[in-house]
Amino acid sequence: MAGKRVLSADKDFDVQTGAEIQNAFARRPRKNAQDITLDPVFRRQSSDREFLVDVCSYAMRNKSVPQSSDIRVLRASDGTQVGVTIQTNHFDGNTCDVDVENGGDFLLLGMGNEVHVYRVETGSIETTMPVKTKRVDAVAMSPDREWLVVSDQNDLHFWRWRDQTPVKTIVAGRKIDSLVFTADGQYLAEGPDTREDIQIRDMRTLEIIASLKDEVGSPLMVSSMDITPDGRYLVAHNEASVDQTKLMIPHRIHVWDLKERRKPVFQIATGERVRKVAFGD
Repeated sequence: MAGKRVLSADKDFDVQTGAEIQNAFARRPRKNAQDITLDPVFRRQSSDREFLVDVCSYAMRNKSVPQSSDIRVLRASDGTQVGVTIQTNHFDGNTCDVDVENGGDFLLLGMGNEVHVYRVETGSIETTMPVKTKRVDAVAMSPDREWLVVSDQNDLHFWRWRDQTPVKTIVAGRKIDSLVFTADGQYLAEGPDTREDIQIRDMRTLEIIASLKDEVGSPLMVSSMDITPDGRYLVAHNEASVDQTKLMIPHRIHVWDLKERRKPVFQIATGERVRKVAFGD
């Protein structure tokens, strides 16, 4: 999602009609001067929905050569690039996540055992989290610009990076595949890898205050979530793979009311697993 658009690898579509938009965002050439293919990996919107992170990786023919990537920040309104392209080596999309702060000035990149904050204007590293990660499953920057959060296997790292205060690590006891804040930065939703609930954390106390499940307690594998700008509703998908002869998952997309925090208020049954969900503006 980018404003009123749904972005695919090479086309834009109107979110309301599904029709292709002719004045599509400019894409990077799919091949560079050395005839190496540049593959889109993932995109993510800032919490204020004004900016979009676009991550592409180079498909290297020689497996002994480390895979590299290009990371750009775009304006969601027209697709123009902000700042410079950030290039990384030793790219691994399985242990990598990015987020862009409200305002588009700083980008958070967690990959492998390191987490960096980049200044988008120059592409330089502003700071590095002083904790080595075992792996990176998800990252997020709070809309109030107070926190960055990193999911690291069964741990969560919380850091007020501007103040350079010590990192607070909490043992979550579960692998967390996605993180999303409410627009005021007060609450953090934590999407699990094959657990029965999404947990909601109060950032003032860093305590879990709510648990969201579907109507039958299905295992949830949630690598994508979104919260409406007013903080009222959360949408999540479920891409858990199960033996349908033993366990049925009746719905794959769920919307919860974060004020009620009970059963989903809206659900969609799909025949296939869903990879990404988002609310429109």
